[in-house]
Amino acid sequence: MRGTLYVVADAADPQSPVFGSFTMSRPRQGAPRIVDETRALSWVIEEFGAEGMIEHRLSEQGRASVLAAVKAGKSVPGVEIPEPGRPVATFRQDADAKAEVVAMWQRGEPVLDTVLPLPEGAGQ
Repeated sequence: MRGTLYVVADAADPQSPVFGSFTMSRPRQGAPRIVDETRALSWVIEEFGAEGMIEHRLSEQGRASVLAAVKAGKSVPGVEIPEPGRPVATFRQDADAKAEVVAMWQRGEPVLDTVLPLPEGAGQ
């Protein structure tokens, strides 16, 4: 899930003041990386031949070919793609929001279980 959620005093009122926003990014997908050059080297020789691809190890062109193949969906021995990282979540609060939230709380608003519904049995 990604997107922005705006925190307002009254969701039914389009003129309600915005207290802040909560934003969650999409997790970043890690780039493929060669973890076993010997196996990747064998694959390059089989796939493209040795000319221009090998020095005493994979040449830059060889490495680029391996990584391009993985990005194109090929399975290349010796290359792994790390799991995506965690999404980044941020909350920005307007300067006067804290005082307004405290005042709302003192008036009995908002009822938190309607603002932040929790699954049954949560928090027990």
